[in-house]
Amino acid sequence: MRPIKLTLEGFTSFRRRQTLDFSDLDLFVITGATGAGKSSLLDAMTYALYGKVPRKSSINELVSQGATELKVEFQFSIQQTEYQVVRSWRYRPSTPVTRCLLSKRQGEQWERCDRAVKIEHLIRMDFDTFTRVIILPQGQFDEFLKGNATKRRELLRQLAGFEIFEKMRKEARDRAKTAGNERQWIEGQIESLQVPTEAEMREKQAQQEALESEIPQLKKAADDAQKLLDEEERLLAQIQRYAELQKELTELEQQAPKIESLQQQLQDAQAANTLQADWKLLQEARKQAKKAENALKATAKKLTQAQTELETQQQQYESIKTQQAEIKKQLAVREGNLIKAKAYEEQRQQYEQELTQTSQTLKSKEKQLAKAEKELKSAQTKEEVAREQLATASETLAQFSTGGARLEKLNQVAPFLTQWDAMNKTAQTARKKWEKALKERQKAESNCDKATSQHQQTEAIFHTARTALQEAEAVNTIATQHNHADALRASLQPGEMCSVCGGVYPEAHQLPPLSKSVEVDIALLQESTTDAEQAYHQAATALTKAQTKLEALQQQESEYQQDWENHESELTQCQAEISAVLETEKWEISALKQEHQTLTESHSQYQDALALQAKTANELEKLEQTSKFAQTSHAAALEELQGTRQDFERREGNLQDIQAKLHQLTEGQSYETLYKALEQDKQDAEHQLKTAEESYQKMNKQAMQAEEAAKQVTETVESTRTRREQLEAQWEVASQSVNFSEERFQEVQVTPAQQEEWERAIADYNNKHVELSSYIKEVTRSIGDRKTSEDILEQRRQAMSAADANAQQASSQQAELSTEIKIALDKQKQAQKFLKQHSTLAEEEQIYHTLSQKLKSDEFQDYLLENLQAELVERATVLLQELTDSRYTLKIQDGEYWVEDNWNGGETRRVRTLSGGETFATSLSMALALSEKLSMGVELGSLFLDEGFGTLDAETLESVTQILRSLGQQDRLIGVITHLRALAEQLPTQVKVHKSPEGSRLVVEAL
Repeated sequence: MRPIKLTLEGFTSFRRRQTLDFSDLDLFVITGATGAGKSSLLDAMTYALYGKVPRKSSINELVSQGATELKVEFQFSIQQTEYQVVRSWRYRPSTPVTRCLLSKRQGEQWERCDRAVKIEHLIRMDFDTFTRVIILPQGQFDEFLKGNATKRRELLRQLAGFEIFEKMRKEARDRAKTAGNERQWIEGQIESLQVPTEAEMREKQAQQEALESEIPQLKKAADDAQKLLDEEERLLAQIQRYAELQKELTELEQQAPKIESLQQQLQDAQAANTLQADWKLLQEARKQAKKAENALKATAKKLTQAQTELETQQQQYESIKTQQAEIKKQLAVREGNLIKAKAYEEQRQQYEQELTQTSQTLKSKEKQLAKAEKELKSAQTKEEVAREQLATASETLAQFSTGGARLEKLNQVAPFLTQWDAMNKTAQTARKKWEKALKERQKAESNCDKATSQHQQTEAIFHTARTALQEAEAVNTIATQHNHADALRASLQPGEMCSVCGGVYPEAHQLPPLSKSVEVDIALLQESTTDAEQAYHQAATALTKAQTKLEALQQQESEYQQDWENHESELTQCQAEISAVLETEKWEISALKQEHQTLTESHSQYQDALALQAKTANELEKLEQTSKFAQTSHAAALEELQGTRQDFERREGNLQDIQAKLHQLTEGQSYETLYKALEQDKQDAEHQLKTAEESYQKMNKQAMQAEEAAKQVTETVESTRTRREQLEAQWEVASQSVNFSEERFQEVQVTPAQQEEWERAIADYNNKHVELSSYIKEVTRSIGDRKTSEDILEQRRQAMSAADANAQQASSQQAELSTEIKIALDKQKQAQKFLKQHSTLAEEEQIYHTLSQKLKSDEFQDYLLENLQAELVERATVLLQELTDSRYTLKIQDGEYWVEDNWNGGETRRVRTLSGGETFATSLSMALALSEKLSMGVELGSLFLDEGFGTLDAETLESVTQILRSLGQQDRLIGVITHLRALAEQLPTQVKVHKSPEGSRLVVEAL
């Protein structure tokens, strides 16, 4: 993965949008003050790819202070294919909005990738691997090399990500504990289930079948009893209903007088309703007539007042018109004088502007002349310096010579010299490994012989002990039999039955006495045999281990021998290629390297001197032309300055003449002041006349409006008075037709709601009377001549209750049996399920317990760490030789790190004794080795070193710079993050991070 471009906004200290282009960078440094945001650039790349960063646990910590959103765009390439990932975050009160878009370049366009494409799969690294492989923990490796064994082991665990094994052990322990708890819980559940037996199940099923055949008969008897009860209840309810209806009809007929009164009131109100329209029109006409008479009085008063004010305004308007005629004559005289002053003022402004322009031109010409003089002097000085530099370059060129054909041959063999040196060291290392394996194999053969002898000895001892034990057990068996026979003889009496043979023991029969047998104590023999057997098995195990180790060492010895022979063959071939190029068998590595270095430096110095001579001659020619051009420019500038100065003096005299004329006409006042005063006086006069005229016109309009209003109100009064008289006559006729006076009409009026209420009461009475009469006839016809009583009804209830109780009891018993059978079956299934889970959990508990114990032991991790450390040392040695010109070889002995100095005859010394630059190279080699190991073969297109340089002196700084330059020549992007200005100034490109209140910003400078 190689970065191309990074754009971030609202990310940590980068408030505003900033872009870092990596496309033209190979080796560069990111520098800036502490807290400016150097490491935030790496965090931004990591966040864009994985959505998280190592140093922050929450996205809120990445957003710039006070910001509500952040956005990171990151372009990168993988195997000549460019990708772009855009990841953004925006605050929202409920749930923040996070978006991620991955695109792939197709020609000049970006094509969105399918959602199934994961960045981890493209890069072939997960988050933890990326942060360990791309961002090297340089400072931690320096501490790793110089720390003690315990601290080194812990650091290596962290750097390699071995914390996963501790997490696995804890997870296995927790799972074993969980499985054990669940297993114990299941055991308790099985005990609490109390699963019934098969006999109990068969008995309950037989009871259930008997009830299922009996229940239908019981239910039929209950239904018949219920029907008889229902008939008696309906008859009794009808008899009771008949009595209630008779009572309701009697109570209803008692309300008849009240209903008749309501009907009379309703008729009067309905008659009054017919007069409502005439009454409303009469009332409205009376109101309008009174309102019109009041309006006539107010209008007459306003008309008199408006006519008086109109006469006053007319007198004022005539007076102001007379005054304005005199003022206009005075303003005309002032305006004539001002026109003349305007013409002079325009000439003055024009002369003044021309004089200003000429003055600026004069200053510009003076500057041009000064610049031309300066350029002329500079060109002449540079020309003299260039002549001296050309002479110096020619002298320097004469001191050097080219490398010639010898340098060409040495250039051809230079790669072979480096290979031969490395191959020679590799062959020596392989030979030492073979010799060490040979010694270990011989030692293993001796150990195997000893184990074989020990095995044979313990086998013989075991067989002897076992034979002695068997013999003692046989003796004890015979002695036991004799003791039993003696006891039987002593217990038999003449005439008794023998329990052994079944015969009758005779009185005269006497058996011969048995010989006495002594039992042997076999406890010591059993203990001896057990010890011998254990020793025999231990010896067999030791023999097997010794034989297995011997076979492995024999195979290792063969492999190391073959490896050593292969390296020797390669070394011989490389030596032959060097001799073929040099055309001689006599050569020595160090002499060839020294000669190659000398000739290369001399040839380089010659080429530099030759290039400098050509460059100096070219510059001298250019400076001669520049000097001639400067002389011409100086003469032209001097001539232009003299012409401009004469023009300035002429224009200055014209301006003085026009200013004198203007002052005589305006008496020292400016044209603008006089013009503004005249315009103001005109506006004041016009405004005064216009205001008087507007007041007069306004008052005249008001008087006319008042006169028109008085006329309209008079007409309205006559009209409303006539209409009122007509409506009063019409009302008199209508009220007499229904025999209503005006007072009676107002008394009988009620609201429509009240009338509706009376109508509903009358209708309800009539409807209810008809309804009750109909119900009584229907109930009488339904009852007929039938009779019943509460006693008869109670007898029916008791019969129904008894039948229903029998049916319910049988159904309840059947339901209980069904439930019990179902519960029993569920318990059986649940018990089987629990037993299966119990077996599975027991297996899981044992597996996780074993795994937890295995992972708890340090042997497994120690084995992995030991092998990882050996691989890192082997790979770091190759890298260290590349960085130190094959000088140092890294080794580990007795838990300590050493280096072998190949320039000092293979002298070894501890890593902690190295200088600052050498320590940096060693720790960087270890960091690169771990990076390559963790990348699992993925091609690394970029590396970043984040701080970890400490305080470097001048010599160490130079060494570190050379190492970084060498590292940058390996076709990958190298980024160094440091706050050390001295280191930053040594690298070819600087990415400077500047702090400011508005947010950090990036500046790229190439040295």
